Amino acid sequence: MSSRTSGVLLHPTSLPGPYGIGDLGVGAERWLDWLVASGCSSWQILPLGPTGYADSPYQSLSSFSGNPLLIAPDVLIQDRLVTTAQVASICANNAPSQVKVDFGRVKAAKSALIDSAWTGFGADHHLRPDFDEFVESNLDWIEDDSLFMALKDAHRLRPWPEWPQPLRDREPVALHQAAATLKDRKSVV
Repeated sequence: MSSRTSGVLLHPTSLPGPYGIGDLGVGAERWLDWLVASGCSSWQILPLGPTGYADSPYQSLSSFSGNPLLIAPDVLIQDRLVTTAQVASICANNAPSQVKVDFGRVKAAKSALIDSAWTGFGADHHLRPDFDEFVESNLDWIEDDSLFMALKDAHRLRPWPEWPQPLRDREPVALHQAAATLKDRKSVV
């Protein structure tokens, strides 16, 4: 006979937090502690990829990469990638709402914060070896994914079939030129 279990369906962005949206930081840790204390054995989540149209987790732009909205500003501070002052100034207008998430505002603030973190992520950062190992072990998808996200951004989030024909058809010369042009905008490599 199998024993009964219980669980909850909740996307991490629905967790409470001070930055306008839930993330995988302190709020998620508290949530997991609560689940354990209440006897729940499962936390079912929706897809965690970067969202596309209408911010739906089912409209993900990638099957591999994670949603940058789930990056916890407090963890960036803890890892010495940004300062408390940077988080305060960038996220100042993202007070949590009891009614609705302003995804546009949160995306803009988190993007600025991640850009700041990336700027401070030099070769001597204590997390650099872990990052380099991650990139190396995921080269089968990470370069294409990074280029796609940079192209998506460069084309104002338009669907890829609306991009110029050489990019849309993945012509090698066009992709090589785009990779060189967008090198600094590519999200990871």
